[in-house]
Amino acid sequence: MPKCETHVYYKNSDGSIKRVHVRANSRRELNAKCAELKRKEQQGINISNSKKFGFWADKWMNSTKMDKGLSAGTEGYYKYCVELLKDEFADVEFRALTMDVFQDYINRLAKKNPHTGKPTSARYLRHIRSTAKNICLYASGSHVPGTSAFYSVTIPKNAPKEVRPALNESQVKMVEEFEHPAQLYAMIACFSGLRRGEVLALQWKHIDLENAKISVVQSLNWEPNQPVVKKGGKTKSSTRTVVVPPVLVSFLKKYKSSLSVIPAPGAVVVADKNGEYLTQSRFRTLWKKYMTALNMEYGDFKECDDLYNTSPEDLPMKIETFTTHQCRHFFCTLLYLEDFSVADAMAQMGHKDCQTTMNIYTDLKTYSKSELSDEFRKKLLTTYRINLNPGADEQVTKTG
Repeated sequence: MPKCETHVYYKNSDGSIKRVHVRANSRRELNAKCAELKRKEQQGINISNSKKFGFWADKWMNSTKMDKGLSAGTEGYYKYCVELLKDEFADVEFRALTMDVFQDYINRLAKKNPHTGKPTSARYLRHIRSTAKNICLYASGSHVPGTSAFYSVTIPKNAPKEVRPALNESQVKMVEEFEHPAQLYAMIACFSGLRRGEVLALQWKHIDLENAKISVVQSLNWEPNQPVVKKGGKTKSSTRTVVVPPVLVSFLKKYKSSLSVIPAPGAVVVADKNGEYLTQSRFRTLWKKYMTALNMEYGDFKECDDLYNTSPEDLPMKIETFTTHQCRHFFCTLLYLEDFSVADAMAQMGHKDCQTTMNIYTDLKTYSKSELSDEFRKKLLTTYRINLNPGADEQVTKTG
């Protein structure tokens, strides 16, 4: 515990007198801290040692997350957690944030998130709790009292788990059949398992159609809306070579031959109309229009009295929409259904931790192969087949 403490008084911008509480382990250290505060005050620097949560939440965000090279998605996630916490605690002093207050807040979020109107998943609750703890640690480092209230807070056992199922048979059929500008992205994601940033960073030189392989050597992030391509990927394991099934090879060959000009090796595969990398807003619009178009094509609108005079955007969603990440999970489903080992699946998916692959495999065990349609089972042996060792098959054929 600090052995010495005092207050440094200063004049606020509105003319009122404020004070900063200073603590130290020795008189010499205390005098040095006071002198530093006085120096900052003379330079016009705000030396307010606020005890309110919102003040330190902003300082933590700006000092440790902003402009630190994080992807736009990761930075946005932290901003969301901070804003959610500030909605509740911005003007509350740390000493008032006892454990029961924060536990009650977490319990309420588990039942209903004020931003979405739905229960908050256990995964997001853990993120919010972790963010709150980090803000507390940051404030504690500046000797703000009462910053340990969040450390024993628990996540309710009944908090919903965030589940992202792989695409089902009908959804995959939509992806294969329906022509749309977003189909190119969806086909690559479904049948290679690449992450969104990996698909959007692909150039034609990374795709070896003769050997049915895709080299993942770079990834695209948005900062904040503009595309930035970086070498490597999300982790070291992300840099990899993915073997893809015949269905994707056939699709890409047909797509490439349909282009008016043969694309150069360095040309972007999933590009905007100018052949450039997609911005975040353009990609979001593209995917939204894709879901709308699929709904229009495959939705059941028998009860709609004025279907042809209704804008597609205004029609109720009759199909089960899916996310880009669910496309990636479908590829992992194929690996599971084709009896790939966890190690091989981990390498193909670019997972850093084998537990991630095992968790997906565990979820998939709830689906029986016997429930698959005959058509789908046939495709697993033909157009969906992922062959890691094509040379071995050729050798077996010759030997036979």
